[in-house]
Amino acid sequence: MFSLIPAIAQYPTYQVFLAAVLALVLSGALFPFWIRLLRYRNIGQQVRADGPQGHLVKQGTPTMGGVLILIVVGVVYLSGGVVGKRGIIVL
Repeated sequence: MFSLIPAIAQYPTYQVFLAAVLALVLSGALFPFWIRLLRYRNIGQQVRADGPQGHLVKQGTPTMGGVLILIVVGVVYLSGGVVGKRGIIVL
């Protein structure tokens, strides 16, 4: 009988690889919107005036990119991309 799910898709390594690719694609698609939102909300790096002059260009740079990565990984994890039949936890 022909199966719609290839045999390789049942291996945990393959599932983790697919979850990583999905997380990478989602992150790449959502990061421009996330950065725009952070700039709109004025959530950025504060630079002291008495620090190095080269650091002044960093003023206002969004600093919460890691939050989006955690959200995307959590969504992929909860959507079943990493949890198999036996409840494999990769996080």
